This record gives sequence, structure tokens and C-alpha cells, in this order.
Amino acid sequence: MTPVTHTFSAQRFALLARSHWRSQLRHYLSWLLVCTIIAVPVLALHLIDMARGEMIHFTSATQEGLYFTGLLLFGPVFAAQHFGPMRRREHALQVLMQPASVTEKWSLAALTVLLVFPLVYTVWFAILAGPVGALSFWWDSQVYQQLLSSNPTPSANITSPEAAFYELYLPFRSAHDRRPEALLFLCHAALAGLAVTGSLLFRRAPFLSTLVAGFLVALGAMFAALLAPPGSDLARVLLRWWAFTDTDPATMGVHVLNAWLWLVVPCLLWATAWRGLKERELT
Repeated sequence: MTPVTHTFSAQRFALLARSHWRSQLRHYLSWLLVCTIIAVPVLALHLIDMARGEMIHFTSATQEGLYFTGLLLFGPVFAAQHFGPMRRREHALQVLMQPASVTEKWSLAALTVLLVFPLVYTVWFAILAGPVGALSFWWDSQVYQQLLSSNPTPSANITSPEAAFYELYLPFRSAHDRRPEALLFLCHAALAGLAVTGSLLFRRAPFLSTLVAGFLVALGAMFAALLAPPGSDLARVLLRWWAFTDTDPATMGVHVLNAWLWLVVPCLLWATAWRGLKERELT
């Protein structure tokens, strides 16, 4: 057998990816089934309004909120599963003895978590949310017609449903400001990097340890935002980094803090994951 070098080999990476997906596909499908079991009751809550004769309002804005809520909840859990087999010593030896370099194993994790998972998650979300959105538009139209028949001049807060507001939400599809979507995907990258790093660095109870570490970081950020002087760069980044307009421009300090928080921190987390995988191979 040719010894494994520390350089990146596309051929070796392809063989590693094929082996990984062949062995983990059943696990990923069962995990997707669990997510579906969790998501279906959430969607069903919107349909319960049908039994009450009320509008469902499953609009694109509602779908966007559910999409990113699911991404930021399911994404880190999925990321923590990538090196999950290494929790057991026999499986850890099997993973570490694979004929691939640390960079190739790390690249496979990053590709799976940051690209494959969002794509599969988007398709999965469209399959679940698309029919609910179409049904919501049809139902809300029926309820609105009934309101018109009973009261030709309904109140101003009841408007006619428009198909454009019930379109299936897909990331970066609409023409409105895409900065919040981009930053939420960067937030997914940071949380996923934290999950992968925790699964490699913490030997005992890695999921719980990572959860505690993430909670402490979030708690520190919250206290920093609360203690920061009103209107300071730190408070503006942590509390309203998406709301800058031409009339309320961001200062250079805000841009620097944004770059550190949303670009440098995710990169550092994934670099730490590479280092953790390297140390696992050495020990």
C-alpha cells in the first residue's frame, strides 16, 4: 500500500467520500426520518387553524423563519454526527486508519456539513413546506371569500391573499436584501464548526460538553451586548448588524467587528477542528 502523504489527493478524497457515504447513508436516512417526525407536528400546527375556520398565513416570511430555525437547530446536530463513530475506540481506530490524510478527512467533513447538508435540507424543506404553502393560499382565499360574503367591507387588517406572498421560500431567491440570509448561513457555518470541533476535542460526553461551551459563549455575547454602551460598535454588531441603511451607515469599527465575528470566527473554529483531528491521529 502506498503510504499516505499529508498533501491533498483528489483521487484519494473521492475514494474516501464514496466509502463514507456508502457506510453512513443508512444512518443519514434514519436521521432525516427523525427530523421529519419532529417537523411534521410543527407544520401541522399551522393546519389546525383550518379546523377553526381561520386563516393559516403560511406565507413566504413564515417559511423563511421556519427554514432558518430548522437549519440552525438541525445543522449543528448533524455536524456533530460526522465524527460520531470516533466516540467508540474500535470505530475511532477504523476512521483514523483510513487511507486518507487529515486534510482530506477534514475537507470531507466541511463539504458534507457546509454544502451537502444545506442542499439536502433545502430539498427536504421544499418537499414539506411546499404543499402546506399551496394549501394555505387556497384555504386563506376561501376564508377571505366567506368574510366578504358575510361582510362586504371587512376590517382593514384582513387583506386579500396574494399568491406571491405564499410562494415557497428558497434561500437567495427573492429580490430583497440578502444580507440577513448570508449572515444566517455564516452563523450555521460557525455553529457547525463548533459542533465538529467539540466532537473531536471533548473525549467524554462531547455533545453535552459542546452544548455547555456554546451556551457559555452565547451567554458572554449577551452580557457583552447588554453592558456595551448604547450606540457603540459592539452593541450595533451583536444587536442590529442586519439593519444598516444609507441613512444609518455602519462605521469602520462595525465592519471590522462584523468581519471578525462572521468570517474569522467560523474559520478559526474549522481550523481548530482540523487541529483536533490531527491530534487524534497522533494519539
